[in-house]
Amino acid sequence: MQLLPMLAEIMSTEAHPLRNPLAFEQFESTLLNALIYGQPNSLASGVTRERRPLAPFYVRRVEEYIRAHLQEPLTIERLSLTECGLTLHPEKSKIVYCKDRSRTQTYPNVTFTFLGFQFRPRRVLTRHGQVSTSFVPGVSPDALKRMRQVARGWRLQRQTSKSLFERAQRCNPTICGWWNYYGAFYRTAMHELSRYLDRKLVRWVRRKYKTLRRHKRCSEEWLRKMKKAYPREFAHWQYQGGQVG
Repeated sequence: MQLLPMLAEIMSTEAHPLRNPLAFEQFESTLLNALIYGQPNSLASGVTRERRPLAPFYVRRVEEYIRAHLQEPLTIERLSLTECGLTLHPEKSKIVYCKDRSRTQTYPNVTFTFLGFQFRPRRVLTRHGQVSTSFVPGVSPDALKRMRQVARGWRLQRQTSKSLFERAQRCNPTICGWWNYYGAFYRTAMHELSRYLDRKLVRWVRRKYKTLRRHKRCSEEWLRKMKKAYPREFAHWQYQGGQVG
């Protein structure tokens, strides 16, 4: 099998696009499938040889193997690449059951994270306006944590010499970037970040205006009025509704 030497030769070119980490990560799944199904003693050939009455004659994809419902469950350990000198990452490489309204069985792994998105069963609205369960991506908890850390560094609640509009000009470019990327799928998951930013703004209101310093509810009401009067002032204020969750 000449795939690995060929790949090494391609990657030796400095300007080759696969040297980009993101491009190589996208290429990784293709390489993995080629390694699993392109060798004489691969898992696919073993299935067709040992379980021919129970499995398709030629297994081309992992999905077809799973649909065959063999007696021995498919595990990461069976996808061994030691013959190629490769190992699978124990956390990033796992078999996940895409649980939704039509797949309701119980399996240990029903979620995975990729490029800052967590894929898992979520409640969504169908085209008919009904609540259902679907396996969709949304911003991951780790990504939310990183965004909160960045927002904490802005120290919104302490800069009382600035006006609310000056605060918005400072934060909006970053907030827009977050929403444009992580809000592309299941925006409901991003509402946690919006609530966090609003809590920081409420603390800013209480510090800036002496009459509101001891009145948290009045400060929250003041901010709600500002959101109603200027709904596009902060980037996260204009994103409302979306899927349920």
